[in-house]
Amino acid sequence: MKKRSFSLFSHPVTCFHSFTPVLLTVMLLISCPAAYAADVSLAWDAPDASAPAGYKVYYGTAAAAYTNNVDAGNMTRCTIKGLAEGKTYYFAATAYYPGGVESGFSNQAVKYIPASDTDADGIPDNKELTVTQTDPENADTDGDGLTDGDEVNTYGSDPRLRDSDGDGLVDGDEVHEYGTDINNADTDDDGYLDGEEVHVYHTDPADRDSDGDGIPDGRETRSVMIQAESGEITSPMTVRSIASVPGGAYIKTTRRNKGTAAYSFRIDQPGIYHIKAMVLAKNPWEDSFYVSIDQQEEFIWDLNPSGNPHEFGTWREDNVACRGRGTYRNPQYDPFPVRLTAGLHSIVVRGRERSAGLDYLYFEKIGDLPNP
Repeated sequence: MKKRSFSLFSHPVTCFHSFTPVLLTVMLLISCPAAYAADVSLAWDAPDASAPAGYKVYYGTAAAAYTNNVDAGNMTRCTIKGLAEGKTYYFAATAYYPGGVESGFSNQAVKYIPASDTDADGIPDNKELTVTQTDPENADTDGDGLTDGDEVNTYGSDPRLRDSDGDGLVDGDEVHEYGTDINNADTDDDGYLDGEEVHVYHTDPADRDSDGDGIPDGRETRSVMIQAESGEITSPMTVRSIASVPGGAYIKTTRRNKGTAAYSFRIDQPGIYHIKAMVLAKNPWEDSFYVSIDQQEEFIWDLNPSGNPHEFGTWREDNVACRGRGTYRNPQYDPFPVRLTAGLHSIVVRGRERSAGLDYLYFEKIGDLPNP
């Protein structure tokens, strides 16, 4: 166990035996293990005028109210173990003689035993182990660029999570680079997660209207968000619950070429749109849907046309593609551009291959409709 050492010297003190004054000088050497407790070693000089049978050391956490004592025998030193950190202790010594006669208390020695903070992050070790559940030997447990103490005492964030608000930005980057709130996934309340603004749209996550045109960033591109489970679901398309996706649920079909999910949505700004979606392609044989927009002819949407093995078996956001006259590996449109007028529209997703998953989709404006 790691130890820290302190030295504390009392002044010479007067004790009495049979009313004969003797001098007892007490020295305190305090060693504190790093986790919960301190061991206190005390040493003293024997009185010149008499030969005691032994010594006792009394101690407690209130002045002159000693709740514990140790008998040091005829040794002029002793060690008191297991004193709690973060408390002040009061010590006094006595000498005792044959027949059970004991002197009065020496002058009182006082020592505060500070709480250990091995990694100097501003949180005592015992609190890290029992309350915050962080590493007392690592000042930045989650490696997010903020000390555990700053996260707990200044920002009120979780020192065990690199991204406390789940917005796609590491907490330290939010504080030091972007000036965003590490406990608010959409700092500027523009409809975009802070991480989306930085990594996808390249807008300012701390500015609701990055380009100053009077339209919040989220309304300029993302016109509508559709949670997959919110549609009209027809068996064998099913809704599955899972905590790891937004909204806590997604849809999948249990039979090839069967089951639908139908949605209606409103577009406020006419234009040309791409459709983005959160999808799960389990493997090369379970990675596609059919899609129809505004009751037009269905097209095949391949979830992983590149065949990248790292994109199988994991949730990821991708563009809706249209195989068209292309192939699985080389769709005709990737992403697929959709022309939408202002007003009400519909989209139907039909199962094509089993176990392909859809969590949400949204429409992102990329341009204006051409003049008639």
